[in-house]
Amino acid sequence: MDFKTIELLIVGLINALCVMLAVWIYYSNHRATENKLFSIFSIFALLWIDFGYFSLHLGDKLCILLTRLNVGVVPIFFIIFYLFSLSFSGQSIRKSLINKTVVFSGMLVFITSTFTSLVVKSVVIHSWGTSLVVGSLADFYYIWIVLVLGLIIYTQTKQLRSSSGPEKSKISMFLIGFFVFAAINIIVNVLFPVLFHTNQYYKFGDYSIIIFIGLTAYAIMKHQLFNIKVIATETTVIALSIGLLVEILLSNDLTEGLLKGMVWVLATYGGYVLVKSVKTEIKQKEKLGVLARKLEQANDHLKELDETKDNFLSMAAHELNTPIAAINGYLSMLVDENLCGPINKDATKYLEQIYGSSKRLANLVKDLLNVSRIESNRIHIIYTEAQMEDVIKQSIGEVAIKAKEAGHKLSFEQPSHK
Repeated sequence: MDFKTIELLIVGLINALCVMLAVWIYYSNHRATENKLFSIFSIFALLWIDFGYFSLHLGDKLCILLTRLNVGVVPIFFIIFYLFSLSFSGQSIRKSLINKTVVFSGMLVFITSTFTSLVVKSVVIHSWGTSLVVGSLADFYYIWIVLVLGLIIYTQTKQLRSSSGPEKSKISMFLIGFFVFAAINIIVNVLFPVLFHTNQYYKFGDYSIIIFIGLTAYAIMKHQLFNIKVIATETTVIALSIGLLVEILLSNDLTEGLLKGMVWVLATYGGYVLVKSVKTEIKQKEKLGVLARKLEQANDHLKELDETKDNFLSMAAHELNTPIAAINGYLSMLVDENLCGPINKDATKYLEQIYGSSKRLANLVKDLLNVSRIESNRIHIIYTEAQMEDVIKQSIGEVAIKAKEAGHKLSFEQPSHK
C-alpha cells in the first residue's frame, strides 16, 4: 500500500467521522446553539482538509484555485471556532464589539485570501505536495489567525478558572483537544521544517483536527450518550440495509436476487427490532434514573427527619433529666441526710418509695433517650442481685394510691422463708 493510498484512506476516514459527528451532535439536541455551531464547525474543518487534499490530485489548472479555497476557508473556520468556543463554555455570543470585530475582520481575510493573490500569489508543485508563494498580505493573514487563537485560549482559560464540576471538566476536555491539535501542528509545521528542512508533512497537521473534533464532541455528548447509542444503531442498520439492497441490484440472476432479497428483508426487520429495543432500553434507563433521583431525594429527606428526631430527643433528655435530678436531690436530703429533722416512719416509708421510683425513672430516661448509644448498639444491661420481695413492695407502693382511688385492693402475700 503506497503513501497516496494511505493518505486517501486517512482523508476518507476523516470525512466520514466529521460528517457522522456533525449529524450526531446536531440531532442529539438541534435546539442548542453549541450543537448547531459544532456541526457547522465540523463541516468547515472538512472543507479545509478536502480543499487541501484535492489541490494535489485534480491537476495543475485547479491547483491554485483549490489552494486559495483551502487557505480562504480557514478564516471562516476560525470565526465559527471562536463563536462555538463561547457557546461551548456557556458564554454569550451576542453582538459585542469583540465578536463583531472577529467576524468582520475574518470575512475580510476570507475575501482577500480567496479572491485575490494578496495572500497566495502562486503555488509550487513538488513530488510530496505543494508549497505556497505568499503575497503581500500573508503576514496579516497569519497574524489574524494567531490573534483569534489567542482570544479563544484567553476566553476558555478565564472561564475554566471560574467554573466547577461538570462544566470545568467539559472545558478541560475542549482545551486538551485544542492543545493536542496545536502541538501536532507545531511539530510538523515548525520543528520539522527547521530541523529537517522539509514541509512535506504539513498535511498531517491539518488532519490532526479530527482529534480535537472528537474530544470536543465527547465533551458535548458526555451526558447525552444514550442519544448517541440510538443514532449509532440507526446509522448501522440503515447502512447495512442499503448495502444489502445494492447487493440485490447487482445480482446475476433471479434466484440469487430472491435469496438476497430474503436476506435483506430479514436483516431490515431485525434492524428495526434492534432499534426499537434500544429505544425501549433507553426509556427504561431514563425512568430508572428518575426513580433513582426521587429515591435519593427521599433518602436525604429521611436523613433530615432522623437528624431532627435526634435533636429533639437530645433536647428532651436534657429537659426531663433536669427536674428529675432536682427531685432526687431534695429527696436525698430528706431521706439520707435528715436535713429537715426527724420524720415519722410512715412519711419516711413513702419518701423512700418516691426516692426509689425517681431514681428508676432517671435511669429509664437515660437509657431511652441516649440515642447515640442505642444506634451504635452500646446499651448494656447490668445484672445485680436483689430481693424479689423488695422489688415487688416498691412496685406496689408506687401504684397503691392509684389502685385505692379506683376502688381496688392491691395486696402482696410475702412467702415465709424456711
